[in-house]
Amino acid sequence: MSATRKGRELPELTPQAALDMLASAINYCQSAGLTVRAANTTGGLLAILIVGCRVDGDRFEVISADMPALTPGSSPVVYEERSE
Repeated sequence: MSATRKGRELPELTPQAALDMLASAINYCQSAGLTVRAANTTGGLLAILIVGCRVDGDRFEVISADMPALTPGSSPVVYEERSE
């Protein structure tokens, strides 16, 4: 077993079992009204986007439930330019 950051023991899982749990969690997010998008990318990467949320350390937070849904051609990435 491996330990979490809080020291709790986690059961051993196969990669497929962990992905099945992730899929279940995504279904819960969608049932709660969050917009979730997933896309396969080149090189065996899976990109998962949750609209109106952010990550803060090891926590996920809702920052706005009123954000517009993603549409084809819209960019989910916001680039900030910095002047130095």
